[in-house]
Amino acid sequence: MRTATEILALLAVSWSAWAAGISVYPPTVRLEGAKATQVLVVSAGERDVTAECVFRLADPAMASISKDGVLTAASDGKTTLSVTCKEGRASTPVAVAAAAVKPQLSFVKDVVPIFTMAGCANSNCHGSIRGQSGFKLSLFGYEPADDFQAITGSDGHRVNRAEPEKSLILTKPTFQTQHGGGVRFAAGSLEYRTILEWIRGGATYDSAGSRIVSLSVFPEERILSGEGATHQIVATAKYSDGTSRDVTHLVQYASNNADVVQVSGGGKIQALRPGETAVMVRTLGQAVAARFYVPQPRPAQPYARVPRSNYIDEHVFAKLERLNIQPSSLAADEHFLRRAHLDTIGLLPNEAEAAGFLKSADPQKRSKLIDQLLARTEFSEFWAMKLTELFRAGTHEAGQKGARIIYQYLKRSFQQNKPYDQIVTELLLSQGQHLFGPEPTSFYNISRDSNPPDHATNVSQVFLGLRIECAKCHNHP
Repeated sequence: MRTATEILALLAVSWSAWAAGISVYPPTVRLEGAKATQVLVVSAGERDVTAECVFRLADPAMASISKDGVLTAASDGKTTLSVTCKEGRASTPVAVAAAAVKPQLSFVKDVVPIFTMAGCANSNCHGSIRGQSGFKLSLFGYEPADDFQAITGSDGHRVNRAEPEKSLILTKPTFQTQHGGGVRFAAGSLEYRTILEWIRGGATYDSAGSRIVSLSVFPEERILSGEGATHQIVATAKYSDGTSRDVTHLVQYASNNADVVQVSGGGKIQALRPGETAVMVRTLGQAVAARFYVPQPRPAQPYARVPRSNYIDEHVFAKLERLNIQPSSLAADEHFLRRAHLDTIGLLPNEAEAAGFLKSADPQKRSKLIDQLLARTEFSEFWAMKLTELFRAGTHEAGQKGARIIYQYLKRSFQQNKPYDQIVTELLLSQGQHLFGPEPTSFYNISRDSNPPDHATNVSQVFLGLRIECAKCHNHP
């Protein structure tokens, strides 16, 4: 028979295991100002279980909380929020300050983000380089001062201080006045009330106020539990005065692949089909991405354990397993032989090479073949040629001599098994004459006028895989 002490110890262990089943984000909450809000997310593993939980505030006078986990400040003080669901229980400290103080509305922090959130400041609307219908906003609100001038500096019809409700920045997005962009938010909504109150307060510009310095999201990465699964995104802005604020309702969300996941204006993700994508979150010139994965249905058979040959395999197969994707079977010897030769030296194996490899019973013959191919002269020649082409060496005034310098440099680098980061560093920092020095300075000599913007474009595309030509014409934060 167990003693009372042993029973209590077992209960404590059981309680700890149950209580550890969920977590709350953010782990601590501070609400500052009248009606300040914070969106909460309760997670069980990677699953959002907020809607399945029961919330209880130790002191309900301090704040209120909705069924979907939104805390709203009521009175100053400190309290604790208890969260209970079938997966476990957790508690979160809550502090409320200045709950009776109605903060002065900020054009930068409160009004400009609305135009980004509603899509008005997008590149296909008023945020384009030419604006829309005579009204231009900065892209995603990255120039608030210009936006203030555009909104208030016209003939007065966009902001009507005498009759705020008749201001075009309210009547157009609510479609009370004909608007090519349709309804962007409803009359009486939080967005509408914010802009209306700002106009009633004088429609001023807070030039000396704090500015957003960073934007973060939770979760940064998440696997959704199959098609139809949902998850809330929480966006937090940090400002130059050291404060932070929940801006979940003030940012713009956009799914990079709406066929995989869709996202609502309030940041609610819904999985549609298996795949992988990112959701971009933007406001006031800040942008951050949250990655979401929708796995395949779990296979009936156990996940295949494929031998790992290197640390890259560990990452590849771990991700495949998380997404319930069974790895492909090993390629046949004849297929592997052909692929290895073409990928490394650009040549097919001759008859003797093929026969020797296919007849070999050595279990390490594939690894040995790779080492042999990498040691061949054709490897350095083939890859030097590919990169010389990629760098467009020899175009314009660089000529054949400039291309030859780059080719020979790359060939020597591959023969010496020089690390790629060293090759890139030497190319970017090369100095000397373009056509006569030992250094590969002709890497830069591929533009007719050899200007810094062209160099930035070439380097970003070759080494980073990013095309930034758009920035030559389009404003972008």
